[in-house]
Amino acid sequence: MTARLARYPRLILLVAGALAPLGFAPFYIWPALLLSIALLFIIISAAPTPRAAFWQSWWWGVGFFGAGLYWITIALTIDMARFGWMIPFALAGISGGLAFFPAIAGWVYAAFKQPNITINAFLFSFVFFASEWARSHVLTGFPWNLMGYSWGAYDESAQAASLVSVMGLSLFSWLVACGLAVLLSRRFIYPAACVAAVLALLSYGDARLQQAHCHSAASEAMRAESGADPAQSRCDSQDDKTITLRIVQANIPQSLKWDPERLRENLDLYRELTMSKGLKNADVVIWPESAFPFVVPAEATHIEPLRDLLKPDQLLITGAMIREQNPLAYTNSMLVLNHKAKIVARYDKHHLVPFGEYVPLREWLPIEKITQGSVDFKSGEYPRPIALGTSSLRANVESAAIEKSEKDWIAASATPPRDDDVRVDSDLSLKQLARNIRPLICYEVIFAQYSQGRNANDWLLNLTNDGWYGNSTGPYQHLEMARFRAIEQGVPMVRVAGTGISAVYDGYGRLQGSLPLGTQGVLDIALPAPNPQRSLYSQLSD
Repeated sequence: MTARLARYPRLILLVAGALAPLGFAPFYIWPALLLSIALLFIIISAAPTPRAAFWQSWWWGVGFFGAGLYWITIALTIDMARFGWMIPFALAGISGGLAFFPAIAGWVYAAFKQPNITINAFLFSFVFFASEWARSHVLTGFPWNLMGYSWGAYDESAQAASLVSVMGLSLFSWLVACGLAVLLSRRFIYPAACVAAVLALLSYGDARLQQAHCHSAASEAMRAESGADPAQSRCDSQDDKTITLRIVQANIPQSLKWDPERLRENLDLYRELTMSKGLKNADVVIWPESAFPFVVPAEATHIEPLRDLLKPDQLLITGAMIREQNPLAYTNSMLVLNHKAKIVARYDKHHLVPFGEYVPLREWLPIEKITQGSVDFKSGEYPRPIALGTSSLRANVESAAIEKSEKDWIAASATPPRDDDVRVDSDLSLKQLARNIRPLICYEVIFAQYSQGRNANDWLLNLTNDGWYGNSTGPYQHLEMARFRAIEQGVPMVRVAGTGISAVYDGYGRLQGSLPLGTQGVLDIALPAPNPQRSLYSQLSD
């Protein structure tokens, strides 16, 4: 078999790499991923030199990243006149550049491989796992489609992330896939150990979920009224401290989102959806990333167009773009407003998207960022929980927000502070005081370290806008990574996306309700209750 595969190793590995992403969301054809890794192991083990193994692994990486990240180029089609020419270069650059991580791993493996296939299986797995770890940290990091995400195919298998995180599952994935190759050599101890370990993790996952049965008729009623997806579990608080969320998904196409002639219409749509039937039952209304369509001055204390939106004791959380002067700077922010539209808390995005929100090495690269405006975004402070309940709190921040080109953007209206503004110390704030928000904007959710916290009563809130990527695999992969953060930390995840997929997961990563990709609607749902105890991984990550 090795001899036959060696005839066209690069072509075979290119195809094998392209098949591997089938193991991730939304397909979860995990045997394709295991087979792809096994082929990589077999072929580079027969490579005559480390240099040959380097290029064979590089071709596998080109297939893997090209097929797994093709959707990134869809963002360039939003403005074809400016960015259309970049599509082939972007796809080639992304897949070819990222492929150097497995390529280096292939060289290292070939340089140190041994005659014993079992030893090689361990060496191969640890070396290629190290390449995933490096990819997650080098040059700001890009931990997308780590092998461990294939374990999200089943709730039971995903629970292992509460022990070792998705990174631990990635290492285990490489080890298990090599078991297929070892089995072909008629050595059975290593493959048997892999099977036993998989069964043990599945048993752990099943036992963990069996201990987490809970039910709330109130949540079911709200879900039925809003037309949400049937849930796999009902883990809402069942006392007077239940927090009810209203998630708003306007589904405004990215091409119209910042059209100057549509800004007021876009805001009216968010208002209409927010004020639809059932608003009176909501404690917290949540809009997605950059939902508020006007630039907010950093000195603003209120957002006047939202003053009459809520009733007393309700809060609005929305994504917004903020501008500060002297010097000019913009941030992608999350704002918390009370019913008088007063800004009571704010978080500025810390981990910005290269080429999306800023251009690395701008002095040397003649490239524009793909978001509106010519000025790069400014990074906020490291994410930390937003604690609600006092009027003085201004959560995480430097001042900031997003930019505004003088011709195409309309400034937000804002008013000076008023003496009659109330404190946010209602019954709602007392309920929330013990359930702080761990804020995450857009792809910050793919970095596990930003979700960490010591308070098991917290909840994760991810505001995002996946409208750039259309009806592709990208939004599904992004959603799955958000789900894993809930499992790792053992706290609920609330994800609100402009065009979908908006979803709520409990601390076990079980779906509580969602709004599908490319749909418009409102999801009324109770915030899932905290898990009875912290996950092992969350304790170790302290």
